[in-house]
Amino acid sequence: MKCKCDFRTFMVGDGCDVCNPAKALEYARETIDEQAALIQEMGEALEELSAEEWRDDFDPVLDKARTRARSALAKWKESK
Repeated sequence: MKCKCDFRTFMVGDGCDVCNPAKALEYARETIDEQAALIQEMGEALEELSAEEWRDDFDPVLDKARTRARSALAKWKESK
């Protein structure tokens, strides 16, 4: 691979994954941590949604959303 940076970025900037792999790895880890936190937050929200009591005012759209949320939660738990 070849560096994609212009000279200024290469010298004073963060660089790219070729000329500054340590910084690229740091960014990747930060992104992974952010995504993991988001997945955890979504999982908790889905668990809360699936634990919610059914209400008298049945809404088919909401029912479909709950079904999809439960399915996504089950798949997420299986992947752990």
